[in-house]
Amino acid sequence: MKKITLYIIDDEEEVVTALRAVFKPNKRYRVRAHTSVAAALQDVEEIPPQLVICDQLMPECDGITALRELKRRFSRLRSVLLTGQALDEEMLEGMKEGVVDLYVAKPWNQAELEETVARLAREVAKAG
Repeated sequence: MKKITLYIIDDEEEVVTALRAVFKPNKRYRVRAHTSVAAALQDVEEIPPQLVICDQLMPECDGITALRELKRRFSRLRSVLLTGQALDEEMLEGMKEGVVDLYVAKPWNQAELEETVARLAREVAKAG
């Protein structure tokens, strides 16, 4: 199976480190991780994302805004919104728009997060 390019975007270094450990580069994923939306948006110009895990609350901009921009650039992008807050109207709107495929609450259940990301990765692989 071809590697899926997975981006992790979260302003908390500890979260990025934890997620990087879960999805460490292996046969399935090529991992790119950033604590800054701006850095991630710059990086995608060089290495396009296929799948993104993005935090909702960040100082630069919220995750929905970041995912909208990424989806505008990469229409086949699949995404997981990571959030420590309750599902709100903006998140629901992002899901309706197709900007957010799934959301996962913090603190996450590792097995569920891995399965969620694996399911989206399989969809990416099928789409080619």
